[in-house]
Amino acid sequence: MKKAILVVVSTILILAIIVFGALFLLGYSFKNWGFISEDYEVEPPVLEILDKENDYTLRAVDYDWTDKNGEKGHMNLKDDEYDYANKGLTSFEVNSNSSLKLNQTIKKDDSIDKYKIYILKGKDNKKELRFENNSFKITDPGKYVIEVDIQSPNGKATYLGRVDVK
Repeated sequence: MKKAILVVVSTILILAIIVFGALFLLGYSFKNWGFISEDYEVEPPVLEILDKENDYTLRAVDYDWTDKNGEKGHMNLKDDEYDYANKGLTSFEVNSNSSLKLNQTIKKDDSIDKYKIYILKGKDNKKELRFENNSFKITDPGKYVIEVDIQSPNGKATYLGRVDVK
């Protein structure tokens, strides 16, 4: 009798493990049950600046974004853009007048309909750069904070970086 109960309990336990394992492998999220969930931050696409030899990833610092599943992400930059970039970001070097391209890497969004690119020489010195055919140029040598603003049906985002133009 004890042996029969042990066999039944073992069989039920093995079946339960197989069912939960199969559900997990099929990609079901147990989020509603409170365990084995995939919580992730909804963020806009990752943007990078490319020159002929290097790439530099910009930091998304201020955004309201909705992903393809309708999940929403939000971040507000509390600092001044110029101060934040100079305190928290490493700079990258480019040559003046070299053609720089903007590239989406992770979480690509083909619906982005508006890009604006600025360079900041100081807190109050912001200049919009001409952006055509997915490229732009910085003509004057110097150290700048670069700001990229995007708009899409999925939301809007601001990215920052630091550039040293030689």
